[in-house]
Amino acid sequence: MYKIMKEQLISFTVAKLAKEKGFDAVTNSVYRKSGELKTHNKWDTYNAELDGICNKFGYSAATQSLLQKWLREGHEIFALVSPYPSAKKFRSDVFKLLKIESEDEALLTIMSSQFNKHNSYEEALEKGLVEALNLIK
Repeated sequence: MYKIMKEQLISFTVAKLAKEKGFDAVTNSVYRKSGELKTHNKWDTYNAELDGICNKFGYSAATQSLLQKWLREGHEIFALVSPYPSAKKFRSDVFKLLKIESEDEALLTIMSSQFNKHNSYEEALEKGLVEALNLIK
């Protein structure tokens, strides 16, 4: 039997913070200002209601990986998750790329490290994404 895997969406709180920091990706799901999640069926030809909600009245409900990529490519901020070796727990670390001397030599500075143990990879990544977003002025 196959298990259908789904990517984790960012929480409503993270979606609001991301929009404040300039994240405005068009996604299949959006949060209304009330926090209600609306999802667009990819197979529909066009969903004007969802488009209007996303652009005017809501927040992109992106996947964690899409927001992570936006932080990395647009702001050179890296939100990473590391496992604890002795338990099924995870921690998050946030790095900022400060300077590149050459392709082989980059200076990364640790900006935040969440040494709290989180019960899942996704929970740790969510905390790291919040820390990373807070680095954007």
